[in-house]
Amino acid sequence: MNPPKINFRTDYEVFKMMDGNRPINRRKVDKIKEDVSNGLNLFPYCPVIVFEKDELLFVVDGQHRFTASFELGLPIYYVVSEELNLYQIATMNSKQDKWTDNNFLNCYIELGNESYVVLKKLCDKHKIGIAVTSELLMNGNFQRKKAIIETFREGSFVANFHDEADKFLELLSSLFGRYKFYSDRNLIMALQMISDKGKCDFEFLRKKINEAPMLMDKQASAKLYIYNIEKVYNHKASIRKIIY
Repeated sequence: MNPPKINFRTDYEVFKMMDGNRPINRRKVDKIKEDVSNGLNLFPYCPVIVFEKDELLFVVDGQHRFTASFELGLPIYYVVSEELNLYQIATMNSKQDKWTDNNFLNCYIELGNESYVVLKKLCDKHKIGIAVTSELLMNGNFQRKKAIIETFREGSFVANFHDEADKFLELLSSLFGRYKFYSDRNLIMALQMISDKGKCDFEFLRKKINEAPMLMDKQASAKLYIYNIEKVYNHKASIRKIIY
């Protein structure tokens, strides 16, 4: 395979930023411009990567170098690649500046994916992370399936169970919202396991937590949380009730 040819041009209007890519970091652009002003112009040796479509050049990698070149009125040095999708670009960029899950979330929202809009609203409403909320929305329960985050990043996430996820997170908040460990995945897993058993009266549990909030504490595993919750549930009870 022959190495790609480095091209350059100054007709900036032919270049286009890809919808959904991360926003420009102003400090990073200013630092590049400062380096160039101090004599360190590496643009010819670090070309922007683009792909051609509809007579335009879409910037795949190097949007900060492109912006700095444009603002300095310098040629845009670039190489042409095959067309890449957003996930491929994110994967490539993650080798340099890691994409966060919030980057992915905002990208797909910008691209108009309604499921990601729903996901963000539920995350913001309940102050729960993307991994937990996306699994609840997609599968209707939380089982700590690692594959869900890859599905989310690839853009294949679908919000199938909004009402069920919202109801579960409302329950989580009403029971444990007072605690700093409220969003602990082990606690969420414990609540899911207890809920699945169907033996717990959650109104009664809420009452018992309100009576003795100091009995709840952060635990190292879902099973320890279940033990802790059962302890609270049976606080001052003459007959022990099993909820799991």
